[in-house]
Amino acid sequence: LALGGTWVLAPRPLAVFVTALAAVWLGIAVTMRRPYMDLLRGALSTGALHAQYSPEPLDRESAKLLVRHLASEDPLEVVAAMNALCRRGHVGLVPALVLLHSDAVVLTQALEHLGASARTDWMPLARRLLGDRRETVRMAAARALAMHDGLDVERLADDVGWRVRGYATVVLALREGVEDALEHDRVATLLRDRDGPGESARLGMLAAIGNSPPTPALSRLLLALSAWPVQSPEHTELLALAATRQHDARMVPPLVELLSAREGREAVRAALVSFGEEALQAVWWALRDTKRPRRFRIHVPKTIGRFGTREAAECLLESVETEEDGLVRYKSIRALELLV
Repeated sequence: LALGGTWVLAPRPLAVFVTALAAVWLGIAVTMRRPYMDLLRGALSTGALHAQYSPEPLDRESAKLLVRHLASEDPLEVVAAMNALCRRGHVGLVPALVLLHSDAVVLTQALEHLGASARTDWMPLARRLLGDRRETVRMAAARALAMHDGLDVERLADDVGWRVRGYATVVLALREGVEDALEHDRVATLLRDRDGPGESARLGMLAAIGNSPPTPALSRLLLALSAWPVQSPEHTELLALAATRQHDARMVPPLVELLSAREGREAVRAALVSFGEEALQAVWWALRDTKRPRRFRIHVPKTIGRFGTREAAECLLESVETEEDGLVRYKSIRALELLV
């Protein structure tokens, strides 16, 4: 540009020069596509691509720097440092005193990491948080303590927060050894309220089911919660996690119906994939049902592609060959491309 205003390079030669460089750049971009795709296919076939998902290990200086950031006044810095340490398997470097932080986001994230670890030094501080004025914090503390069987459910069963109360009620029913949690008096009482605080209580119940080991005692309760008409995005995600955890095949049809909901759809897809071949057949029959709304069917091919099996590829190929709806057929092509 500097030479363009001098006699060395007039505007017209400059335009020709820039055009030539742009053509070279475009040619390089086009010729790179095939070798790049070959490299990608090779990585997928050998499994080498999965290694890139593992974060790089931390050296001592980096770990020290992240630990210092845990004392930051900025909640985002604290959460970022904590996540970086925990993703690399250094949850032991996160001090239990982080539970003295005042920010709710920091507390809930810390309780999630500490609850999933084998440590117990944080539990006394977590019990103090059961009396926090913020229900999200009380809920996170209850879930973390329940993972280590350190939750006083009798105390929380009468919590002022409906979500915490719903969570504690399910845990209490399991501890009492009921054969069917749906028949438990406290659970039945909370389910009778179809509006208002009842929705929060049901969210707490779903969270408890998602944290509990697989048991037939929770099957009917989970099915009842899946049939509830009012379903928020959070309800959808918690339901998908609970279905994955309990692994009851009767949850496959309700999960298939939830594919029409935009919020939480990825969690529903992950839950369906966890059921394997049975869920694949259910999703495939849903795609073949042309009486279903188009807004539902266009999201089914990508769900089939998420199974990542030869059977899923054959289903998508058949959809490409026989589907009459052009948009659904296009979605099948895209899903097949992603699967390959």
